[in-house]
Amino acid sequence: MTDPRARLALGLLGAFELKRADGQLLRLPKKAQALLAYLALQKGRAVPREQLATLLWGNSATEQARQSLRQCLAALRSVLGAEAAEWIVADTASVLLAPCEL
Repeated sequence: MTDPRARLALGLLGAFELKRADGQLLRLPKKAQALLAYLALQKGRAVPREQLATLLWGNSATEQARQSLRQCLAALRSVLGAEAAEWIVADTASVLLAPCEL
């Protein structure tokens, strides 16, 4: 069970905002913000990695776009901390933001 203090608030209307329950603002790179926002809007549906790579890095070669996606996911996990494994579910084919209290 997730510690209630670990809950996050994600604001997508207006400026992107990601805050912990204690009010601490979490900073993410722009692409990580876009990735998190897109995954949140999918409401728990898995998104193919190819789709995410094309959406966020469409001007890059396929392998470079996939590498950028991996790096972006690592940055997101780093900022979210230990709970990231519970919230971000990724395998070799897809990524999803698990239904949770964000």
